Amino acid sequence: GCELLLSLTDGGSFFLMDNLHPLCRGTLILMEDRVLHRSVAAQGDYDRYVLHIPMETLKTASTAQTDLLAIFSQNRCVQLDEAATRQLSQLMERCMLQAEGYPVNLRHRDN
Repeated sequence: GCELLLSLTDGGSFFLMDNLHPLCRGTLILMEDRVLHRSVAAQGDYDRYVLHIPMETLKTASTAQTDLLAIFSQNRCVQLDEAATRQLSQLMERCMLQAEGYPVNLRHRDN
């Protein structure tokens, strides 16, 4: 499967394969879940959304114009601006509310 991580707070680092990325609000990481990775909070609480997506779901959602498997297989780390961070955070929150009672692997974690 694949994993999407959106950092909601500043402070910490994210190891992705042999690269170290600083974590701050708006850091978005897209990766295959079998890739060696680890987040380390600098101090205190570390809030983020983590979404695990089965490969089959990505295959089904992909189109000729958008190959979602290719996007995740490149193990990307990007920094979103505040508007995009708020928008993605709101989408994640809505997904969590709508998925209540369903077996969905989306969570908002603190600490």
